[in-house]
Amino acid sequence: MKSRNHVVLGTGVLGLAVARYLADQGTTALLVNRSGTPADDWPVHACDASDPKALAKVLTRPTTLYVCAAPPYWRWESEFPLLAEGIARAVTGGDVDIILADNVYAYGPCAGAFREGDPARPCSRKGQVRQAVTERLMGLHGQPGLRVAVVRGATFFGPGVEQSSVGQAVFNSTLDGKTTWILGDPHAAQAYTYVPDFAAAMVELARHSSSFGHVWHAPSHSAASQLAFLETVSGLGEHPLKLRTVGPLMMRCLGLFNPAMRELQEMMYLYDKPWAFSSELTQSTFGIARTPFATAIANTAASARAARTLAMN
Repeated sequence: MKSRNHVVLGTGVLGLAVARYLADQGTTALLVNRSGTPADDWPVHACDASDPKALAKVLTRPTTLYVCAAPPYWRWESEFPLLAEGIARAVTGGDVDIILADNVYAYGPCAGAFREGDPARPCSRKGQVRQAVTERLMGLHGQPGLRVAVVRGATFFGPGVEQSSVGQAVFNSTLDGKTTWILGDPHAAQAYTYVPDFAAAMVELARHSSSFGHVWHAPSHSAASQLAFLETVSGLGEHPLKLRTVGPLMMRCLGLFNPAMRELQEMMYLYDKPWAFSSELTQSTFGIARTPFATAIANTAASARAARTLAMN
């Protein structure tokens, strides 16, 4: 690990979690985003990764590149392919291991559990974008000096997570006893990935040559419905859970003014129907631990409270 540069592309919650995990092991990572704006007091190098010449200047030595960047949700179709192409051109001819963070969109609907090795059958525009990005970067694997692995996660939660159906705002409203709005069927089982576990999986998989050339699943928790998840959160506070569902009509109305809500409409199959996300193969093959569900939820609740207190002072 120490013989290679470690570059984290993207300074959202996952990118920062990867940098923290590396730092805890004594490895310094170079964080990269387009603006160069520091993130949580971490220094950041400014680089537009869709510009292959600019990114190539960051990859002048043997490098492990953790791709945690993603355009705004409503600009995926126009910007994600450019990002993937920029990365592909920048690494060509170099000595680069790529660890790509991904989600379940490329799989399409699932009546049971998503598993490593399942074929891509996207039923949405964003799923098609994710499939194209994965195929473009995975297609680099095996070229001289290049190795690629993909790590997929389910619904994100964890300290600092905002853009999620169980993000920080949902935690705060639940802990405060306010009405918490959710998408889809509150009783449908779903799957959840604790962001620190996702970050750990990305770093640990980079250590193993056998991980490259494959898609893996970050350690995740399945079987809990949104209702069960939020009842656990509510139990950490002092108020009963007040839950309401955003229906199709409200979704369409919100989508007129909110581009993220507009884009979510085609993804409602992930909220209306039960599904699971198997990570047993990744965990057993590489010995990657999973944070206990209750502990992960408690850590997230504590972080949400602390962030709100800090914002109020």
